[in-house]
Amino acid sequence: MRPPRAPMDGDCEVGEIPEVLLPEALQKVRDLPAVLHVLGYAFDVIEEKIPGYDDTTASGMCNTFTQEIHVAPAQCPQQKVSTLVHEALEAMNSLLGLKLSHAKICQLEVALTRFLIDNDVDKLRRYARG
Repeated sequence: MRPPRAPMDGDCEVGEIPEVLLPEALQKVRDLPAVLHVLGYAFDVIEEKIPGYDDTTASGMCNTFTQEIHVAPAQCPQQKVSTLVHEALEAMNSLLGLKLSHAKICQLEVALTRFLIDNDVDKLRRYARG
């Protein structure tokens, strides 16, 4: 589960869409993907209040047994992307038995989220596919 984190430079208020920070491809997308593929497993992405928590105590949760990633809806798009990255890392940590600490997962989340937002990942994907 991903607890709320301290605000970062570029964060937005709930409901605000930081157009300047999102690549053009993400600016056109307002809905989360229904499925996120992690290491060959299809995780259903469920945007709803995290069961058993209020919006200030958890922004996401990953269950590798049910293959579900829950994302709290009271976040702006950039925070939701960050939550998806965090929960995907939690899934990888569990599936691969990496035993990464939560602090390490949070550090990787910040780095990977910035990488994805700052670069044209669609172009990289097209290049990799030939």
